[in-house]
Amino acid sequence: LKLLEFTNEAIELENIYYKDHSRVVQTVSVELAKSLFLSENQIDAIKMGAFLHDIGMIGDLLAVLNKDALDDKDKNLIKEHPLIGSIIVEPICHIYPIGDIIKYHHERFDGKGYPFALKGTQIPVEAQVVALGEFYAGVTGDRSYKAGKSHEEAVDEIKGLSNKMFSKVMVDAFVDVEPSIRTKIDKIKTRGPEVEE
Repeated sequence: LKLLEFTNEAIELENIYYKDHSRVVQTVSVELAKSLFLSENQIDAIKMGAFLHDIGMIGDLLAVLNKDALDDKDKNLIKEHPLIGSIIVEPICHIYPIGDIIKYHHERFDGKGYPFALKGTQIPVEAQVVALGEFYAGVTGDRSYKAGKSHEEAVDEIKGLSNKMFSKVMVDAFVDVEPSIRTKIDKIKTRGPEVEE
């Protein structure tokens, strides 16, 4: 587990635009899970799965992250990272059941996600939670080709994706805790990645 965590941190160090990305995804996901009143076991799995959600971004995939623009080949390569990640964490899944979280964190509620185009309740709730955390982190994070959006802009965008990318239940739960999320994300960005909830 420690090796996977160090590997994940090394991946983020390879790209300045991914600094604290996993911590932000983790923070949003855990707050959302609490808002949904998920069990302690589910929250523990979400906490770990959210931190390691992009562990499959290795090798050629890591090089793609540094590009300013992605062609179709790059996009198809990126779509493999949830599967690669789920294989990488398989040895610890008997202790931390996070394989499905990582495998399905890019699925969408409307069935337009990847890698399997699952829809609605076909997507494990834990993966739905991390998907929203990943979206928030992606929208608010800076990239080489665009500046990140503000917290308020991200909240508005997530609201607009209700029953599309995310279920209405998920979006409503996020809206309930978004002030707390903002406070915790601000702490991560000002004091570094070691801030815990």
